Amino acid sequence: MNAAKTTLYAHLAASVPLGEHRILENAGHGWLHEERQDAVVQAINDILRKAR
Repeated sequence: MNAAKTTLYAHLAASVPLGEHRILENAGHGWLHEERQDAVVQAINDILRKAR
């Protein structure tokens, strides 16, 4: 089941410009912005850098 979800999310991310699927260690399903603020900020910075 997890492998199927991972594949689905990767395909979904690849279907949009600059889309990316990241798998984060030590993160739950509910409050990513609270549990892994570092990863959220990094992802935003990466998208901004790619868009420039």
